[in-house]
Amino acid sequence: MRKLTGEDYDSFVEEFRNGISRSFSDVCFYLYGSYPRKRYIPGVSDIDGGIIFPEGPVTSKKKVSKISELIKNALDGRDIRLQWNPLSSNDGPFLSYDKSYTDYIKSEGVVVAGQDYRTHLNGSSGRQEEIRTISMNLRKMRNSLLMGSVNWGRDYLQRGSAHHSLEKSIDHLVSLPKRLEFA
Repeated sequence: MRKLTGEDYDSFVEEFRNGISRSFSDVCFYLYGSYPRKRYIPGVSDIDGGIIFPEGPVTSKKKVSKISELIKNALDGRDIRLQWNPLSSNDGPFLSYDKSYTDYIKSEGVVVAGQDYRTHLNGSSGRQEEIRTISMNLRKMRNSLLMGSVNWGRDYLQRGSAHHSLEKSIDHLVSLPKRLEFA
């Protein structure tokens, strides 16, 4: 495998930005951390950021899958690690991030494409345990879908972890109605 360069990182971000802008102009693509501050180390640093959907807690699986494909295509075989989170501008009680995290995204995040929904993120503050568990399970399912195309395309061991991640997401989805009943 060849060594990654800063140009690899920049090309990936630009290709994904162009793809998301063309196909999903209603989605916010943001970055934070070492990459936008130009303090990253190619081949070592990941790219932190994510997607904020304008919908509520339920986002179309088809939309998330298409965005996952955009990520995979923009990576174009480059083994850049991504630490991305899919959020919703209106998760209400199902927001799986606390106030300190959403405040950090608001202050340090850089919107690369789409509308700036960061101001809609309020963060959670102490909730009933069942709601917190449901929120975390929704987050895991979204992450699994968002990164699905990327993880399925990697080597065998990582494909194995994609299988495991998908299986766990399905388990969480199956238990969701019961958890909602007790929330």
